[in-house]
Amino acid sequence: MLPWQAHQQANDKHEKAPKPDWLPKHLQKKTRLQGASSKVAAGTRWEAHAQVWLEERGLTLVARQIRCRQGEIDLIMQSGQTAVVVEVRRRADKRWGTARESITYEKRRKIIRTALWWWGVKGRFFFKDLRFDTLTFEEEAQPIWLMHAFDIEGSV
Repeated sequence: MLPWQAHQQANDKHEKAPKPDWLPKHLQKKTRLQGASSKVAAGTRWEAHAQVWLEERGLTLVARQIRCRQGEIDLIMQSGQTAVVVEVRRRADKRWGTARESITYEKRRKIIRTALWWWGVKGRFFFKDLRFDTLTFEEEAQPIWLMHAFDIEGSV
C-alpha cells in the first residue's frame, strides 16, 4: 500500500458501485449509497467505473473525491512518476451536449485550482509531474479516455 492510500482507504465508506457490462461479472453488482441523492450516488458509481477501468489500464488509485474550498477532483491516479487528475463525466442523452463538452472552462479552472492545492499539500512530495485527463461515458458506448485533456492554464 502506498503512503497516501492508507488514509484514503480508512476514510473510504463508499460501497462498490455497479459496473457496466464490459467489466467482469463479479464487479457488476448494483448497490446504492446510503443517504446520498440519486444524482450524487450516480456520480459516485461512474467514478467507481472509471477507477476500475483506469486500473485495468495500469494506473493506480491515489485518491478519490478530493474536496477543498477551491473545488473538487473526482480521481487522482498514478502513472509512473506522474499524478493524473481525472475528471469523470457521463451523459445518457446528447440533447444538452456531449460529456466532454460539459467540462467548461470554469470547471477546468476549478479542477486546476483544486489540483494545485492538493499538489502543494501532498502531491509534490510523491510525484514529479501533474497531468489532467478526462474519462467520459456516452450512452452505452465504451469510455473515452482523453490524456492531457487540458493544461495548467485550462486550455484544451
